[in-house]
Amino acid sequence: MKLSNIFIGFDIYGAGNVGDDLTLGGFLHAFPGNSRFKISCILPKQRIGSQEKRFPQIDWLPSEDAERRRKEIIADSEYWLGVGDTPFQATGGNYFLNKIYSDIQLIKQKKYMVGVGCEEEVLKEKNLAEEITKNIDYIWTRDEASKSILVDRLKGDPNKISVSGDLANIALRNIFLNNAPKDSSKYALGLLYFSESLEGNDLHALKKFMANFIKKKNVAFIGNETRKLSKYEYFIYKLLFWDSIIMFRKAPDYYMPDYKNADLSGLVSHFNNYDVVMASRYHAILTAAWAGCRLVALDRSSKIRFLSKELGIPLVKKPFNESSLWDGYRNAKSVPRDLLMRMARGAEKAVLDFYNHLSTNQSF
Repeated sequence: MKLSNIFIGFDIYGAGNVGDDLTLGGFLHAFPGNSRFKISCILPKQRIGSQEKRFPQIDWLPSEDAERRRKEIIADSEYWLGVGDTPFQATGGNYFLNKIYSDIQLIKQKKYMVGVGCEEEVLKEKNLAEEITKNIDYIWTRDEASKSILVDRLKGDPNKISVSGDLANIALRNIFLNNAPKDSSKYALGLLYFSESLEGNDLHALKKFMANFIKKKNVAFIGNETRKLSKYEYFIYKLLFWDSIIMFRKAPDYYMPDYKNADLSGLVSHFNNYDVVMASRYHAILTAAWAGCRLVALDRSSKIRFLSKELGIPLVKKPFNESSLWDGYRNAKSVPRDLLMRMARGAEKAVLDFYNHLSTNQSF
């Protein structure tokens, strides 16, 4: 029997962001392995190695001639699929939206998104986001706030949009339910800070907070994005600490997982070493919740505010100051496991709904 091809249209995987691997891993775990579907995705050749190791279920295709190859694969696929992440966003620019829009101009086939987020900031690109929303046949969002924006602000059809859960919860459940005992005595605090717009006052507040914290307790600075490029975590770590030796007896440890070689568990197992995690990355917050850390969200965009509310954890709002950061740390909260389990089940149900829809051609 000829396999039907599902083309994953997002080309974010393999770049170095741990969250993207968690969402893809969650999707593949829930998607039936004995299905009649073949899944393919096009990536730059240098990114494929890590993804082939972690996700051999996918046919990873190199993009030497990206646009031509993309058109060919799309033409040969029965379905276009967006998996995870925040495609409806404009905080970091409109590249992602434009890429999706370019795809949907080529696609006459069915188009779906599973476990995706939508930020309020996407309203800066409202016309483009509306056009994409109306051209996707069905969308499963990762939270209620995302659905609300798609329906109420972007004119999405409520009969074609459902709330599920973030796909990373599936992978994190599988990793941390049977994980080694937590050893949070190693670091009192794991700090992860990233922002698309680095404000000097926020960085100064973080620097003062850390300078006083590290005098008393061990702290690690975490890289959830493993590329050492401008504005990512390693760049911010250097910005905060390397030019301020006088303020620090020692710089905090820096932890970046072995992205090229680690399996999914190896990418996130270091979260067992932190008592409290303060983070501005969506999937770092989810990972720390599953690892049993006490949590504080650091304001960055609406998706972080949505998640902090959903998990019931404190949010340190911008602009930061040293006092608000200390207040956040003192009020850090763990997330009830039953809430996380509900989120994982919601994400799993969305993947199975997607699979059943393809298998039976049922209508929503």
